Amino acid sequence: MTQLSTFDTKNFPTIADTRLLGVRSCLIYYVTTGRNAWHSTWVQQYSNGCMHTSISSAKEYAERLRTQGTVFTIKQQPSIGLLTTSGAVFVTQINTTSPLSDYSEDALHDAPQDGAKLIDGAQNNYMKEGASTLGAILSFDRLSRFWRTPPPAKNSVIIITSEQIDVNIDPIEKEKLKAWSSYSNGSGYLLGWRERENNLSTNAIRKIAD
Repeated sequence: MTQLSTFDTKNFPTIADTRLLGVRSCLIYYVTTGRNAWHSTWVQQYSNGCMHTSISSAKEYAERLRTQGTVFTIKQQPSIGLLTTSGAVFVTQINTTSPLSDYSEDALHDAPQDGAKLIDGAQNNYMKEGASTLGAILSFDRLSRFWRTPPPAKNSVIIITSEQIDVNIDPIEKEKLKAWSSYSNGSGYLLGWRERENNLSTNAIRKIAD
C-alpha cells in the first residue's frame, strides 16, 4: 500500500540535494467524500492521505474511513511524476477538468510574480533528467514564472511525495480515465464499487512530460 503525503521539506529532507532521474506522466488515485455545494456544484477538498498510487490502496483507505452513510469516490487523477534518488514527487491539480493546462514546461517570464526571487542557478526548464528536484517543485508554485495564469491558492495544485524509491506508478495509457463510486454491502462486508466515466483530460500532463 502506498499512500502519498503532502510535500514538505520535513518529510522529504534530502530534496535540496537531489536531481531528477526522469519525468513521467502517470495516474494516481484520489479519494474524496465530497459534498454538494450551492447550485449542486460538486466541491472537492484535498486532505492529506487521500492520494494513492494504486486503486487497491485507495480502496483500503476508504475502508478505514468508512462510517455509516458515507459515500466515497475514487478518481484516476493524471499527474506529473518526478522520479529522484530519494523517492518520487507527484504534481496534479484538482477542481479542473484539465489539470496543469496553464503550466508551461518552459519559463514564460524573466522573473517570478509579485517580487519573489529566483533560486540560485535558476533554469528555464526543469522537466528533464538532471534538473534540480527542488527547482522542479518550485516551478509549480502559483507565483512562479511557469504559469500562463496563476492557479487558485487553495484546493488546486497538489504536490505529494513518496519516499519509496522503487514506487510503482501507473502510466497514462488510455484517453478515457475511470472513476468509482462506493456503495454499502452491509456492515461486516467490504464496500462495493461502481465504475463510471471520468472527464479529466490528460493532454496537458502528457505534453509536460514529453
